Amino acid sequence: MRAAAAVIMAGGRGSRLGGALKPLLRVCGRMILERVVAVARSVSERVVVAFSPYTLPAAVGLCPGLNVDACIELPGSGYPHDMRLAAGIVRTRPLLFLPSDTPFLDPKRLEDFIEEALATGAGLVTLEAGDQGPLGISLLARGFEPWTSIRQPWGPDLLNINTSKDLAEAERLCGAWHGR
Repeated sequence: MRAAAAVIMAGGRGSRLGGALKPLLRVCGRMILERVVAVARSVSERVVVAFSPYTLPAAVGLCPGLNVDACIELPGSGYPHDMRLAAGIVRTRPLLFLPSDTPFLDPKRLEDFIEEALATGAGLVTLEAGDQGPLGISLLARGFEPWTSIRQPWGPDLLNINTSKDLAEAERLCGAWHGR
């Protein structure tokens, strides 16, 4: 199952990683954002990248080479707040939200999540990975209420790069995920 559109949230401060612009970091020789865009393109009709004042200056000029339909700027007021703003800009549904710091996302897992999320009948469904909680992967089917979660087992495809330890783990995993 595919989403009508995907918004890649690329506006965080990267504070747990020393202020690094996580979407622009390279993992396995490729920018994380490029990897997420490729997966988003495979599971949705349109792809939009949402930057913030924290990330936009470094990303200026990046969008034309990313194979996205649009880049937008949000205020960087926090993930949930910026999601709501993005949903007002990108009005097609179902709308898939993806974090820009998940370099190994698996299109099949996302397709399964989209199908399962739509079957719940909820307005907003968030993916939780094992006991790690929400990852920033959500599907907005209609509106933000009712909201529910779907818990799936954690796997390396859901590795979210927040710390230097996470980045080191991603580099270690590169051999297993080569070419993705």
